[in-house]
Amino acid sequence: MKMFALPLMFIQFPPATFYLINALFAVATAMILVEYAFDFRHRRGFASLPIIASLITAAFVVVASGYYLTLAYLYLTISFAIIFSILPIYYMTRPNRFSLVLLFAIIQAVYTYNVYNGIWIAIMQIFGIGTFYGLLYRFYSEKRPRPSRSRKFKSVEISRDIVHIFLGIIIIPMFFLTGQVTAKYITVALVFLGYFYNNIGGFRFGSIQKMVKNLEREGTLHGYGALHLAIGVMFVLGFVHNFHMTLLGLIALFFADPMATIVGMNAKRIPLIYNRKKSLFGSLAYALVVFVGGYFLVGPFFAVLFAFALAFIESMDLPVDDNFSVAVAMIAIYLVAGSLGYIPLLSP
Repeated sequence: MKMFALPLMFIQFPPATFYLINALFAVATAMILVEYAFDFRHRRGFASLPIIASLITAAFVVVASGYYLTLAYLYLTISFAIIFSILPIYYMTRPNRFSLVLLFAIIQAVYTYNVYNGIWIAIMQIFGIGTFYGLLYRFYSEKRPRPSRSRKFKSVEISRDIVHIFLGIIIIPMFFLTGQVTAKYITVALVFLGYFYNNIGGFRFGSIQKMVKNLEREGTLHGYGALHLAIGVMFVLGFVHNFHMTLLGLIALFFADPMATIVGMNAKRIPLIYNRKKSLFGSLAYALVVFVGGYFLVGPFFAVLFAFALAFIESMDLPVDDNFSVAVAMIAIYLVAGSLGYIPLLSP
């Protein structure tokens, strides 16, 4: 039962003011795009690939969802797709520009929330899409450090998992306290806050930079894991509209994944046949957490289905981070089961 909820505010502007504000946002988006093109002019057209991919995918998703029926909605699709694909490229490499672009994204998102009914769901979807393509571009375009496992590897992994679980303890109860819609807004705000906090490490502020680096695996791009977690969360929030299914997706991301790592690193190691980097007990721990959560949220049949399906996806050696692959797999099962009538696609 909801204890409190934020009101949905939809401000009505005079037509002239409305078009002026949108024109200013369009100019700002164009300036960001020009600055980005200038920053990466030495890479020729390669730097435009994440933006193009984000625009095409976002347009397909939002048109298929029936969100955008006006030129203003179309502009917002283009603007957010550009911004969210640029942000991960600036992330911790050009912290000053990142901060300015993120500030603009927040201002435009708040404006959008107050003016357009229902469009916030599309913003979550576009965030996941744009961030994924931007991070994919950065992963293949930057020189990556060699993967390594130092003596600190285990302590870093445990620290990361504790942070995951702590975030889950904060976020998931909000869905019961405030309701699904308000909880999604608060979670988006927390994602933006974490995005900004990690980026501060790029300024080389001593204590913050040290804390950020202590949560990053050696041999990976800075912020790589945190961004994939943010992508997975935004995908679940944006594409899953069933209250119980949303919670199950968040349980998989915030609890099942870290428990699999903790158990896998501390229990007797029995490697999986198809991926010797993963252990049997780690995968069983993942499946157990999803099953327990699913049993109370979606019933025993779908609890078993999601537990083994998501545990299998998480244990595979895929070229993408498991936070992303698990979120996509979960959404796919939800959409298929929902379209067949086995799971309600919508819920309060």
